[in-house]
Amino acid sequence: MAKDIENILTIKINGKEVQSRPFAFEDYADMQDKHLRGHSGACKLCYGVLISMFKGTAANKEYIDTMSIAEKDMLCRKLLDIYLNTISEVNELIKNQ
Repeated sequence: MAKDIENILTIKINGKEVQSRPFAFEDYADMQDKHLRGHSGACKLCYGVLISMFKGTAANKEYIDTMSIAEKDMLCRKLLDIYLNTISEVNELIKNQ
């Protein structure tokens, strides 16, 4: 699995960086479920996980909801990259067994 630091998102609020918790198996499973149900697009797959990863921080749901569409899309695309990299790692593990 990739290093945790590679699986963390960061949002700047008033010049300070707020980090998410690391991407976890539960996040992967949630996104995979949506993916397999035919959802497409970074925001449809990732928005719920994005909110979950920042829960309990200054970048909570209320804050994220006020961000511009472009900012939310950028974060969701970064999260989608984490998800896709995880899929690649899982496939590599399966192939090597």
